[in-house]
Amino acid sequence: MSSPELSGHRISSIDQYANDDDDEELGDDSDLEQISANNQLLTTGNEIIRKKFLNCICDLLSHTKGPKFVTAATLRENEDSIEIDLARNDGFDANDDEYLSSLARFLAIEDEEISRQEVVDHCHWFLDRTTDYNLNRVDFWVEKTVGILKGSPYRSIPPSSNADYVHGTCLLGCCSEVPITRTTTTQLLLSIFNYGSWKLGAPTKAQQEDERHEFVMRAGDAMRSPEDTKADLKAMVPSANHLRIMNMWRLLARPATNLQIISQVAKLLPQFRSVTFIRLSKPAPLKLQKHQTPKISTASKIWDSLLSQPKDLILHQIKDF
Repeated sequence: MSSPELSGHRISSIDQYANDDDDEELGDDSDLEQISANNQLLTTGNEIIRKKFLNCICDLLSHTKGPKFVTAATLRENEDSIEIDLARNDGFDANDDEYLSSLARFLAIEDEEISRQEVVDHCHWFLDRTTDYNLNRVDFWVEKTVGILKGSPYRSIPPSSNADYVHGTCLLGCCSEVPITRTTTTQLLLSIFNYGSWKLGAPTKAQQEDERHEFVMRAGDAMRSPEDTKADLKAMVPSANHLRIMNMWRLLARPATNLQIISQVAKLLPQFRSVTFIRLSKPAPLKLQKHQTPKISTASKIWDSLLSQPKDLILHQIKDF
């Protein structure tokens, strides 16, 4: 019989993009990439990994800017499987249900009796599916980056720098690929520069989807070598705010980064390959009865009465209320 190892461990995902203030929007996600890069942190008894797993799940499901889509999760871990309770302010619809089914299969794909090529094809398909699911986020950060780079003088990287090979596996680590050169950052930057004219050209839906997939993959590649990317940015757009661009690209890469992390956790912890998502219904709207709503004059008298009392007594009464 399986016994829960972690019970009632609640992690909430806060919508990081709800604010329109740039300083509020641009958080430091270095810890997100650090877990991917530092395999020493990936130990079976590390609670940080479980928290990060839930954070990534919540982040993937908070696919649209605004408080309605903030998602929270609770993990129950058994010997050979896990259950995740999910709650979102605006609830879940059919599109969410379909995505969660695909997400469960993505986590279980390594245990399926299919060919390696089928595993690779499915993982790459699901990365594109995740980008489409998060299209509002992706478009938001692409447009933000366009605004930052607009008018910045551009310099090409010398050919000698472009010959540096930095990777030999795909973003998700599921297959080998042709080594990626440092032109990856250049290609992403040029794509961002061309984004405004591309949108004005009224492309087809398929072209828009391909463009989003490219943005996320290029941003993900750039974030795999952040120091090289930072150096390239300083060389190519010396007048731009490199820190803000790096933060925006890090956020743009989140669909890929989140999948990379949860895939690594599932490979390390077999029970995380068998996941059941339990979607909780959104709470019914709170409606006060007419007799529960005081008139303004009555409410004002109550408030004035509270303010006239000693501070300690006020706090005590508010706590009781």
